[in-house]
Amino acid sequence: MTRAFLSLLKLDIYNAVKYNVVMFFMPYVFMYVFFDFKHKMHNVLLSIIAIVAIINWIIKIILFF
Repeated sequence: MTRAFLSLLKLDIYNAVKYNVVMFFMPYVFMYVFFDFKHKMHNVLLSIIAIVAIINWIIKIILFF
């Protein structure tokens, strides 16, 4: 995620997505944690983010091992 963040700071969106697409969802996750949203839709969005993170992780493992 650090490489993705550094690429994003350099405005290199392609490499940021290539390194870790989940990084783009992290601001929402931090807002959820710090502001303690209790709405059902937020739980659905967090579930989708978790699924995307797991799929991203599995793809990276398959492609690089």
